[in-house]
Amino acid sequence: MTYSRFITGTTEAEQDIQTNKWHTCHNQLFMDSDGSIYLVPRNEETDGYTYPLGGKMASWDIRPAIGHDLECRYHQKILVKLSYLDLMKRAYVKNKTVKNKGILVCTDIPPEFLEVLPTTFWETNARFKRMMEALRIPSFWVYTMYLGVHLNVGWLSWLAKKWFRNKPKYFNMNEIYKEVES
Repeated sequence: MTYSRFITGTTEAEQDIQTNKWHTCHNQLFMDSDGSIYLVPRNEETDGYTYPLGGKMASWDIRPAIGHDLECRYHQKILVKLSYLDLMKRAYVKNKTVKNKGILVCTDIPPEFLEVLPTTFWETNARFKRMMEALRIPSFWVYTMYLGVHLNVGWLSWLAKKWFRNKPKYFNMNEIYKEVES
């Protein structure tokens, strides 16, 4: 059995105090239990609330919240079409020193090695749970947050837009590594 894990190290995040939003500084890679690798691009925005105590007071790694927010926002996931070994050989994953600590970071993977796929409410929440478990977050919090995301009404508003012919927000591959506006 293969276990889920993050390939990349803990992300650096910048906070916009006015909106209480966080922007990631590095691409994040998560390898799921089936060996699939998912990308959360740098500069992705999160409010950190899909997380115990929110981003401002989180005592654990915020990467699961960032991945969950991306999939909830677009109802899509970004699959990397390269294996872990291919990512290393092509130098898309490499060591970087951050605050005197070496971590693995992911450089920008070209879009031809990425595939945007639809995801469901259940898939997104289950992946969020596996992300938290991969970080060894205490089981009580994993199940508390897993229950919490199942009560998310934001997904329903996206479906309402789709049903009433308003265009829902889809992931734009041309802006995958967008810069954060100041």
